Amino acid sequence: MKELNNDPHITRYLITVDSNGTTLQTMNVEGKSLIDSEAARNLVRDMNQMTARMNEMVRRMGVLNGACNTERLNKSID
Repeated sequence: MKELNNDPHITRYLITVDSNGTTLQTMNVEGKSLIDSEAARNLVRDMNQMTARMNEMVRRMGVLNGACNTERLNKSID
């Protein structure tokens, strides 16, 4: 392991390597948040799906007070 910078205040780096372990890119990321963009997109997708399911559940709860026809319950929530 080699020190990339002699400044003791800079300690975080993002290092990209190829399949052979050769360093392709070194980036100082001190003070930055690193977020996997694919994971963030998947999380938003999942949140949107859950919102749609919860909205359907709220509509189904209308069966209890007569605001929704019981036939709505014949189909599962996907």
